[in-house]
Amino acid sequence: MSPSQYAAVALDLGSSNGRAIVGVLNGGTLKMQEAHRFPHKVDTVDGALAWDIDRLLDGAIAGITIARTRVPIAIDSIGVDSWGVDYALVKKDGQVALPVRSYRDTRMAEHREKFAEALPADRAFALTGIQPADINTANQLFADLQQHPELVDSVERVQLLPDYFASLLCGEQAHGRAISSTTGLATPGATTWSDEVLDALGIPRRWFSEISRDSMVLCPETITGIPMVRPGGHDTACAVHAIPHDEVSAEESVFISCGSWTLVGACTDEPVLSDACFTSGFTNEVRIDGGIRLLKNITGLWILQDCMRAWQQAGKSTDLPALLVSAESAPSMKMVFDPNDEVFTTPGDMPEKIHARMRELYGREPESTGQLIRLILESLAIAHATAISEVTELTGARPKVVNIVGGGSRNGLLCQMTASATGLPVLSGPAEASAAGNLLSQFEAIGAIEPGERDGIIQRSFTPLRFEPRDPTRWNDMRRRLAEVQ
Repeated sequence: MSPSQYAAVALDLGSSNGRAIVGVLNGGTLKMQEAHRFPHKVDTVDGALAWDIDRLLDGAIAGITIARTRVPIAIDSIGVDSWGVDYALVKKDGQVALPVRSYRDTRMAEHREKFAEALPADRAFALTGIQPADINTANQLFADLQQHPELVDSVERVQLLPDYFASLLCGEQAHGRAISSTTGLATPGATTWSDEVLDALGIPRRWFSEISRDSMVLCPETITGIPMVRPGGHDTACAVHAIPHDEVSAEESVFISCGSWTLVGACTDEPVLSDACFTSGFTNEVRIDGGIRLLKNITGLWILQDCMRAWQQAGKSTDLPALLVSAESAPSMKMVFDPNDEVFTTPGDMPEKIHARMRELYGREPESTGQLIRLILESLAIAHATAISEVTELTGARPKVVNIVGGGSRNGLLCQMTASATGLPVLSGPAEASAAGNLLSQFEAIGAIEPGERDGIIQRSFTPLRFEPRDPTRWNDMRRRLAEVQ
């Protein structure tokens, strides 16, 4: 490795805020700092939930400008990652044909039956390796065309969000492999688009350019004067790219990317397309290095976040560290709920939703705020354990450790509960895994490091916390009780 220093900016766009993270690689160690953070949210535009793209772009450009002042050396590259499935419908003049809609918009539900008639769920999975879901790009585009058939003629191309932002910054119009794999429109492993899926749904093939690899230089200069790299595009792909493997290999571990939504999975070489994979709800998304992330989506800390919104509106304390202390000291109810139940995926009086579900399932409900939070975390830990059991059954792997990355890795109580529920040691961190993976992918693309050097850099740059399992019998009992009442 060259002893030279390199600097890059990761534009890490989340569904509630965007951030510019500047990373400096020096002597085989990566140091990161947040240069800029800007909030954003979905708004109702023309009766649908849509993203404020101008605000996101302005925030990204401001972040790049600020990042340049935070390091004493020149910025070598910038790269964008974001959530999956959402997209821009771009016309010939470069303007969008419709506001850039959010996956949380409800327009897909009214076309669900017609979509299933055009493309049955099992066939969709066989053709793409992706679990059918309303939020998928395939479903969203189908709904758009049902409501606006004129889009067939007016739209020139579809660009997924990270690729769209890259095009706004540098003009390059492309489709990255990792982000394309989230759409439900590409073949398993996302090497090309599925003509059968596109034809079945009436989506024009000409809207899509060929899928190209990740971790590559897109253009030598952007409107900011800095080269643009496609790091991986999808935030979860970037997070998995930064998972440390200092104790065991990738094949001997499972991962949890934990935030508002939680993704539990394992790394495989090839897509898993078995009936068991389909029925158990696992999906095949692509890693930055071209392998597969076999994973399951679980409603995550969103449940706690929505409870905190309700408490804030009621004038109650939302001091998270204090709330977690109260949860740790509260007695366990010794019973849990399924966080993937549809009732918990939408906002609105989340504490009452949990109380109602516990009354329905067990005839009991939490007796304090601390006990309610403990119940949420125990329910998430059981969901983690169940998904890990399923993915090991699908792959035949025998993991020795669980890696938890993302914001949820900061929640020590949840990490400890997950270790106990799974019976496996948990290594937590890095919390900023998406930004770290974005930066590492950029350094690979510009030739600063070789892919084989990545693990060593992660090990030198981040120190994970370790949590050992405790009292497995109690956790097995809670898991069994939930199975009995479902």
